[in-house]
Amino acid sequence: MADASARFDRPETYGLWDTVRFQRTGGRDPTFKARDREVFRAWLTPDGPATLHVRDRVDHLRAQAWGPGADAAIAQAPRFLGLHDDPDAFQPAHDKIARLAEVHRGVRLSDNGDVYGSLVRVVLQQLWTWMEAASTWRRLVEARGEPAPGPLPLRVPPTPAALAATPSWMFQRWGLGERRARTLVLVGRHAERLREAYAMDRPGRLRRLQALPGLGPWTAESVLGMHLGDPDALPPGDVHLPRTLRYALTGEDRATTDDEMFALAEPFRPHRFRVMRLVYAANIEPPRTSPKREVGRGRRGA
Repeated sequence: MADASARFDRPETYGLWDTVRFQRTGGRDPTFKARDREVFRAWLTPDGPATLHVRDRVDHLRAQAWGPGADAAIAQAPRFLGLHDDPDAFQPAHDKIARLAEVHRGVRLSDNGDVYGSLVRVVLQQLWTWMEAASTWRRLVEARGEPAPGPLPLRVPPTPAALAATPSWMFQRWGLGERRARTLVLVGRHAERLREAYAMDRPGRLRRLQALPGLGPWTAESVLGMHLGDPDALPPGDVHLPRTLRYALTGEDRATTDDEMFALAEPFRPHRFRVMRLVYAANIEPPRTSPKREVGRGRRGA
C-alpha cells in the first residue's frame, strides 16, 4: 500500500509520456520506469527518498508515492505532470509553430522540483553524446545511489554527501574528465545552496545555477527548461539547437550562430523553450547529408 496518494483532474487533451519524457535520462535510467499510460519516478525529495507512480486513467490521473518523501512527492506531482502549465497561454503568430502547438496540445512543460538531481544529469551531458551521458548516469546511480522505496527495483540518485565523496578513480573509470568530475563533487558539496534556486525568480535562478566552476549558461538554461518547466529557457552553446530551430522556423538548413538563434527565437518570448519543446515533439530536425557520429549537446562544456 502506498504511503500517500492523490487524484488529479486530467486535461481533456493530455499526453503523460510526452509531458514527462525529458525527465528520464536514457532508456535504462534506474530512477525512472515508463509503461503503457503510467510512469514511476524515484528521487530525493527534501524529506528523503520517494518513488512516485502516476497512472493515466483517461478521465483522471492517479498518483501514489512511497518512502519518507511520499508527501513531498505527491505535493510536487501536479507540477511534474505539467498540470500547472497552460498551453493556451501560447498564441504564436508563426503559422507553422501555431500548427505544432495545436497538434501537440497534450505536451505540457514538466517541473520536477529537483534542482540538485537535475544538475547532476545535465553536467553529465556537457560535451558528451546523449548515449554516453545516459550510460554514465546509470552507472553513477547504480554505484552511489540506494534502492528506492516502492514496488519496483528502482534506485534513487546518490545523496549530495555520497556524490561529494565519490573517489576520482570511479569517475575516471566511467570516462569522466577531471573538470566534470570536480564539478560534480562541487554540486554535491553545495547542494543545499543550489537547491535554494528553486524558490528564486528566473534571474536569481540563473545566477545561482552558475555560481560554481563548471556551471555555465548552457547548463543553467538546460536545467531550467528540460527539468524545471521554464517556458522561456534557451541554452546557448548547444551543438544542434541553433540549426534545428532555424530549420523548423524558416526551412533553411545551414549553420547558425547563437546570436542568429536568439534573434529567430525573440518573437516567441516568453515561450522560447516551449517552441523548442514543440519542435522536438514533432521530431523536426535538419536532414543529415552524410552518416556521422552523434555529438554531445554542450559545445562549450558548461
